[in-house]
Amino acid sequence: MQCPLFKPYTEAQYARRELLCSILMLAAFAWLIALYFTGWRIGVLSAVAAVFAGAAFGCYRSRRTERGVWMLALFIGACVTGFWALAMVMQVLDAIAGRGGGTAWLSIDAALTTTIVAMTARASWTVVVQNRALP
Repeated sequence: MQCPLFKPYTEAQYARRELLCSILMLAAFAWLIALYFTGWRIGVLSAVAAVFAGAAFGCYRSRRTERGVWMLALFIGACVTGFWALAMVMQVLDAIAGRGGGTAWLSIDAALTTTIVAMTARASWTVVVQNRALP
């Protein structure tokens, strides 16, 4: 049985995720600007993950025509997974120290970050599988 995270997206699923990540990236930029001017610390990690996901999907536009994009996808997938691991450690440390606006907000931010990172990692794997199969 194959793990659902490593099952490549179909073309329709990939197109929906690409549109979603583009919208999320624009919303995340607006949120990060709002955070800068207000001084809040809520949602920073999920906003950064959304910007990174939008950038990753933007890099994968030539996945059907240009050979070698799979190497970029593998690198981005490894980087986003490492970012996620570091972010979760920092979230736990913030919760222990009592920083970050409360445990509920930290949990929501961690859940959103995990969802966005899983979507980006699966898209990266999809690009690796599809791009390596090019003639």
